[in-house]
Amino acid sequence: MVLFRSTKESVPFTLKQDAGTDAPTVFHIRALPLRLSLRVADIITDNWTAALELAVRAGVGGWDNLNDTNGEAIECKLMTGKVMVGGAQVSAPLTDDLFQMFPLRVATELLKEVMRVNQVSEEDQG
Repeated sequence: MVLFRSTKESVPFTLKQDAGTDAPTVFHIRALPLRLSLRVADIITDNWTAALELAVRAGVGGWDNLNDTNGEAIECKLMTGKVMVGGAQVSAPLTDDLFQMFPLRVATELLKEVMRVNQVSEEDQG
């Protein structure tokens, strides 16, 4: 039996550095439409930077307990409508200013989790 996933659902994810802490940041990783998952898979080897931005901005739908260096809560802001990101049209992506705030190691871990949640097998790619 084939099961369809809802792109309105999200999966909670905690960074490795936060695992086991009292108040971890929990990211909400969205299921991506198949076309976006395929786009990330297609460009990840040729243009890792574009794949990283596309996966994180399209795949992170929110978070709990994310603070800046002063301990102030950072609100998750998503853009409205469809926006071009990394050469693909994305519905309600994370704003660019918030994406730019992530350290590279955090963005890389988020990319890996978005890809894990949105498994694209070789069979899916054709």
